[in-house]
This record gives sequence, structure tokens and C-alpha cells, in this order.
Amino acid sequence: YQCRQCGKTFSDIHPLDGIRIDPSKVVQIISFLCEGLGIRACARLTGCHIETILSVLNTVGAKCESFLDRHIRDVQVGSVQLDELWTRVGCKQGKAGDDPERGDIYTFLAIEARTKLIISHRTGKRDYANTDAFVGDLAKRITGRVQITADGWVPYVDTVRKHLLERLDFAVMQKIYGKEE
Repeated sequence: YQCRQCGKTFSDIHPLDGIRIDPSKVVQIISFLCEGLGIRACARLTGCHIETILSVLNTVGAKCESFLDRHIRDVQVGSVQLDELWTRVGCKQGKAGDDPERGDIYTFLAIEARTKLIISHRTGKRDYANTDAFVGDLAKRITGRVQITADGWVPYVDTVRKHLLERLDFAVMQKIYGKEE
């Protein structure tokens, strides 16, 4: 549509939930973020405000999460690897206190070993509750017998057995760091 008085154009369709920048700019922002560029650097290179970059990231992330939640179901897998990514949000964990959105934050990943498909993920503190929710979600998404490999994070043993015991082969990969002799 076009306003008859000022000539400004607009549309009823907002596929990105009200983000009003050019779609090619959205693609550029997401491409930069996927390549590992930081928020501020992305803002400088695209000429967009930091709040716009964060809004695009939030909107596209929510759409991707919804898409994956609908489509990653009843996956037949042979082997799944469980692992976590760590990051610090806002401050060191010691200064974050009990704030669940600041300090050390982990993204739990369930990765199909052959294809590298991320079957399930969860972001939060590295605690029993998040581990249990993560493994419970994984159990709902896969079918058949599965071999799971995880690191030595203690809650994995309980939660994997709790949600997948009847169809499980489970191994813990213990990493030992030291000098090679």
C-alpha cells in the first residue's frame, strides 16, 4: 500500500513479526551473526542500531526454534552425542548470584553422530533440572534403540537412564588432560 498524502509505502504482511527493515538487510545480519560476528560489529557493518540487531536475532531465533520443534520428531538414530557449549553472560558466575540469566550459561546439545543433526537443545544453567528437561525432550524426539555418548557430567547418568532406559546403550567418555609420556 502507499499513503496518498506522504507517499510512504507499507504492507499488511510482516513475515518477521513487525521488523521493518529491508529483508536483504535481515539476511545480511543473520549471515554475519552465523559467521561469528559480534552484535556491535554487526551493527557497525550493517549500519543498523544494536537494538535492531537484537530484535532480528530474537525474532529469527524464535522462528527457527518453532520450526525445529515442529519438524524434528520421530528421528531414527543410531548414535547420539551429548555435549554442552559454555558462555559467560553479563558477568562472572560469582557476581551473578542466583540470577538464572547471568553468569555461566550452557547450551546442551544432542547431536546425531553421523549426520551432525542437532536433535535437541536447551540453554540454561548447568544443573540437574536443565539436564533432566534436556534429556526428556531428546527422549520424545527419537525412536528406536539408541547409543548415547556423553562426558562425565554426573546428572547425565541419572537423566539418561530415567528417560531412555528401555532403549539405551550408554557410554561415558572420560577426558583426561595431561602431558603425553
